[in-house]
Amino acid sequence: MWLTKHRKIQPVTEEEYMKCHEWNRMILEEFLQQSHFSQDSVKQYRSAGRIFLRFIHDRFQNKPIYELKARNGMLYQNWLDGLGLSSSAIRLRRSLVSSLSNYIELYYGEDYPMFRNIFPKGVAHVPHSFKNEKAPLTLDEFNHLVQTLDEQEEYQMKLYVLLAYYTGARRSECIQVLKECANYEKVKGKEFYATNTVRGKGAGKTGKPFKLYFNDIVLDAMKEW
Repeated sequence: MWLTKHRKIQPVTEEEYMKCHEWNRMILEEFLQQSHFSQDSVKQYRSAGRIFLRFIHDRFQNKPIYELKARNGMLYQNWLDGLGLSSSAIRLRRSLVSSLSNYIELYYGEDYPMFRNIFPKGVAHVPHSFKNEKAPLTLDEFNHLVQTLDEQEEYQMKLYVLLAYYTGARRSECIQVLKECANYEKVKGKEFYATNTVRGKGAGKTGKPFKLYFNDIVLDAMKEW
């Protein structure tokens, strides 16, 4: 089965990937080398791309991508929708295939002049839906969480929760904060501290560099950990 109980498609194994058409593997890896992709985008696109190539292998007789048509794109999207994935998960995979198709059209159009993006405007997007509605913690719930982590001596997790809460940082940004920040002085003339430079979400391999600003509560958690 390709689907886990959490409604996520199982990753493509290396053995499965090597069975995919050689040209498809070549063009996917070449596409992923583009410098404007961030590391996070490359990771997501590589996973989505391999899933698409496995689908081509199993459902479309392992054809090279340049032989696919819009109906193949529609069938792929219908398959994803039938698995019960969220609309955002489907859109991510459609976006990868559409971008890859545009890449082939632009750089290999002379070799394959009949190829067109398999997700033209006529292939409708899946309706937007919320598979897992997210509700933010109340202040009481947040304080209870911090207190529980403190009682269980889960000081690293407590620091992560406080850092994310007070800075609004993503998980991928929080893990870039160095331990030495516990010894930093306050920003000159301010009542808060600044971390080392972290890489946030943004175009390019380096993303958007910036610092996180935190208070004494976070500083105490750093020192405790």
